Order: sequence, then structure tokens, then C-alpha cells
Amino acid sequence: QQVDEMLTVFLSAQHGRIQSISLQNETTNRGSQSHDGKRLEYRAYLYELNVFLAQVQFMPDPNYHGPDEIMVLVTDGEYAVNTSVPIQIASLTDPVLIQCPPAVDLFEGQSFVAIGANISIRDFEPLPGAVDDESQVEVEIFVGDGGLHLPDLDDLVNDSGVVLSSLNRSIGVATYHFNTTLQGFRSALKALQFTPSPALYHGVVHLEIRVKMAETPEWTWCEIGLVVHPVNSPPVIHVDESRLLAATNGGLVTPHKNIHLHGVLRLSDPDEEDFSGGWFVERVHSARLKLHASCGTMSFLIAAAPQDY
Repeated sequence: QQVDEMLTVFLSAQHGRIQSISLQNETTNRGSQSHDGKRLEYRAYLYELNVFLAQVQFMPDPNYHGPDEIMVLVTDGEYAVNTSVPIQIASLTDPVLIQCPPAVDLFEGQSFVAIGANISIRDFEPLPGAVDDESQVEVEIFVGDGGLHLPDLDDLVNDSGVVLSSLNRSIGVATYHFNTTLQGFRSALKALQFTPSPALYHGVVHLEIRVKMAETPEWTWCEIGLVVHPVNSPPVIHVDESRLLAATNGGLVTPHKNIHLHGVLRLSDPDEEDFSGGWFVERVHSARLKLHASCGTMSFLIAAAPQDY
């Protein structure tokens, strides 16, 4: 037996790549690999060849599961022997991935604001190059406060099992729970709208989306902060009609007689009365009041003499 002769080993597989750390670090050009990585050749002495074979790695093709085998042929130039190594590649479900922006900005007082335009989802289970539009999913969308609107789902039954009424359509619902395809879910995201509640609310609202695949155990979710920025609302002047009639004797004013308008006029700031939190109180330190009468004079009781203001 000629133990000092160099041997050549050939390895091949049908559904995966074959590689070796020895070949990657090789500088003497004694090995080669096919372009697709499915065939490997190496030439070395027996003791070196055993080191090479101990570092052979097999990587299955993406999205393939089933049987395969590594074919091994060794020759010294005169004789050749061959064998095979059976491999069973188990099935593994690929993940579904949803991508959401960290926040969506809107302003106090807005309603029916589109919030799903920048949300995307992809199912990696189909083979590369295939579309995932027909993948069946179970979707749950819920918001911490305010109301969600999905115009295309107004006639469906929501999470609580109650058909949406006309009131629900105007103020929205807190949760949507439905089954569809990924194509239908993407259409729903484009139509998804949000309305803050109460009308002059400002702050951050928590929105969460959960998607579960119907045909695999994979699921995904994401959270979004709906940032409702404050907007200064104009003050409101309220006129108490009953007190006005009482002060003017039913609307008939006697000449040269003082008319006391105590309680007739009242000013209010919707920002502070509906949902304040002190935001505008801390930033607006004063206000200007202007009163004008087309005839006659006006005065405050604390003023020295009647005069126009």
C-alpha cells in the first residue's frame, strides 16, 4: 500500500451547499468548489484528508425540506471507492414580519385620520419569487383610547359580536378582529383611520396590531404611538338669554336707566374646560377682552366714570 500517495475526494449534493473550513483557508489550490456550491473537490494526503472531511459542512437550500444525500468518491488515481450519507431535512415554518413606524403625528380636533399608510407586512413562507397575497391571516387591531375606522369593514361583526351601528361609525370602535388574506389586510391598512376622543384630546395613544398566520404557527405584532399634538382653540362667548331678558325687562330698555349685565356674558376656553392638563395655562399668560356698544356707554362698577372700553 502506497501511503505516501495523494488522494482526491469528490463530494456532491442535490439540495444543498457543501463547504469546508479547510478549503476556505486553503492557499495551495488543492481544492475547488462549483459555482452553485453543490460539488466539492479536494486533493491531499490521507492524514490531511481526514482533517478536511471532519470540517465539511452541509447547508440545505432555502425553503427546501425532504430527503437528500451527500455522495462521496475517493480515488488515488488507480482505484476508487464511493459511499453516500443520507440526510433528512425537516420542515421549518418561515416567519411573518410586520414593520410599523414608531409614531404617527396628528393634531387635536382632527378626525378620520389615515394612520396605516406606512405599515408593511411580509410572509417569508412562500418560495423566493412567489407572492404572499393569498396567505390567510387572523388580524386584531386595537387602540387604547379614541376610535378606529375601517370603512370596508363597517358591515362586518366586530370583536364584541355586535354589528356596528351608525353611532359606532361616527366615533369609531376600540378593536377590530377579522380574518382575511395578506392582500386584504394590506388594503385594510390603507383604509385604517383614527379619531381622538374627546374632541380636544392631546397626548399619546397606544395602538397595537397583531397578525397570526392561519396555516402556520407563526405570528407577529407591532406597537405605534399616535401622537396627538395640542392646538390652541379660540375662546367662546356665552350669552345667557334668560338673564338678558330679565336685565332688559323682556327686551324693552328704558332710556337713561342703567342695565346690569351681571351673569349675562361668560367667557370660556375650550382648551382648559374640555381637556386641559394645564398645557395652555402654562404658556398663555394673559388675554385681551374688547367690548363695544353701538350707542350708550359701558362701565365696570369699579370704574370712576362711565366710558367706552
